[in-house]
Amino acid sequence: EFIVRPLSSSEDGSLEFKQFVSLYESLCQDNGLTGTDHEDGAESPDDLMEAFRVFDKNRDGYISSEELQQILHSLGWGEGRDLGNCEKMICKFDLDSNGLLDFYEFKNMMMYKD
Repeated sequence: EFIVRPLSSSEDGSLEFKQFVSLYESLCQDNGLTGTDHEDGAESPDDLMEAFRVFDKNRDGYISSEELQQILHSLGWGEGRDLGNCEKMICKFDLDSNGLLDFYEFKNMMMYKD
C-alpha cells in the first residue's frame, strides 16, 4: 500500500504531464516495478507494458479516458472527478485521434520530455 496525495496544482484541477509521470512512478512502485531500469533513465519496455496494463483495465489494448478516470478516482485524486480532464490528457498524445491511447501512444507519452 502506498500513500497518494493530490497532485493537481492547476486551478482547473487538470493533471499536468509531470504529475501524470508521478502517477506512473507511484504505480510502478506499488506493483514492484522500477520505472527506470537503464543507466540513461529510460523506461524498461517491460515496466512500460506493465504500467500500460494497469491503466488498460478492460484489456482491449487501449487506455480510454474512462479507464484513466477510474485509476485516478480509485487513488483518491481529485483529477478523477472530471472526465473532461482525463479526455484532455488522452488527447494530447492521441496520434490517431480515436480518443484512446494504444501502447505506442502511451510509450510516447511516458518518454515525452517538455
